[in-house]
Amino acid sequence: MGAPDATNTWYPTVDGNDTANAWTPTDAGDDAIAVASCRSSSGTADTTAVEINGWTTNADNYIKVWTDPSLGNRHDGRALDSGGNYTGYAMKVTEHWVTMIENTENYTHIEGVIIDGDNYAFSGISASGDTAGIVTYVDSCIAFNSSHSNAVGFMSSGNTILKISNSIAYNLGGYGFYQHSWQPQYYYNCLAVNCNTEGFHFGTAYGNAVVKIQLLMGIPLIFLAQ
Repeated sequence: MGAPDATNTWYPTVDGNDTANAWTPTDAGDDAIAVASCRSSSGTADTTAVEINGWTTNADNYIKVWTDPSLGNRHDGRALDSGGNYTGYAMKVTEHWVTMIENTENYTHIEGVIIDGDNYAFSGISASGDTAGIVTYVDSCIAFNSSHSNAVGFMSSGNTILKISNSIAYNLGGYGFYQHSWQPQYYYNCLAVNCNTEGFHFGTAYGNAVVKIQLLMGIPLIFLAQ
């Protein structure tokens, strides 16, 4: 490749004769999309909590934290197999009062992650922040395994919008899905099983909840006004 000329035009040949394929670099295009593909070669859980902040995003240039099914990193719909092994990439809580994935950035997608509460007080995946209208998308995630009354699988707070689909919370001493945001929340095709306080908590003092095709099993309460 040749050197650029005075107008910063680059040519594929040193002599600069191939003008048909010349190009000029520019920063006027879209920003790069940040993608984190989660995996564990040993099959053990990741114990490091993650906070997502400090990014500039938009609808076309978003943050994606996910497990790639084509690489064998995505669970099969179960957190554990018959032998007690994780069926895909997992994060495991190792202390009280931790949020395993906390997002404060707009247009963030979190897909296919297992959160193991390991009997601690914790939040699995949380959408938080004070900027109105920040949207977090969660799909195909599982939160489970804590008898603590302050265990929460999925939650939203502040002024954020949580759009969550195809996700499961089970065997939690607290809440499966907990709304604590002033903005509307959207739940589609989610399952809560044996969440002792509530499967789905929608406080009436907060934003509206759009709920479609939710399933609950072994749960004493569905909604609690506050």
